[in-house]
Amino acid sequence: MFIRLQNLPVCISTQSAFKFFDFFISIILGSINKLTLDWFFLSLIILYVKAFAKRGGQRISVHEATSLINKGAQVIDVRDSNEFESGHITGAKNIPNNDIERRSNEIISEKPIILTCALGQNSPSAGEKLQEQGFKDIYILSGGLTTWADTGLPLVTD
Repeated sequence: MFIRLQNLPVCISTQSAFKFFDFFISIILGSINKLTLDWFFLSLIILYVKAFAKRGGQRISVHEATSLINKGAQVIDVRDSNEFESGHITGAKNIPNNDIERRSNEIISEKPIILTCALGQNSPSAGEKLQEQGFKDIYILSGGLTTWADTGLPLVTD
């Protein structure tokens, strides 16, 4: 990148830009040392990751899911129907992710909801859609059905 200072072209490398940024921040913040600033940005990153991790519902383990299921929670499998038919949790209802808003009336809002998919990556978007419609008590099965099966728990076919 070239910057012209008083008609003199100056080339700034990325490393120089970062050094300038550190220098600029230290002038602005004055008494705050660089270590404090590093901890501040690390804290921001951690808060962002935590907020992102809670997207769509609370993440739960397979063991927590089985406990909730035994207490009456409903399991909603958001995979496509052909994936669902190849194996799912006993008693799970199949509502594909792209139909979740349209078919949300099939979900009992008074019961805890466990959302599951193949790897636990698509369930959060379904959870967000349900949260927008006022559903609460939503859980995401961490690792999805892959983790469920790897733990040795059964999958059934209908």
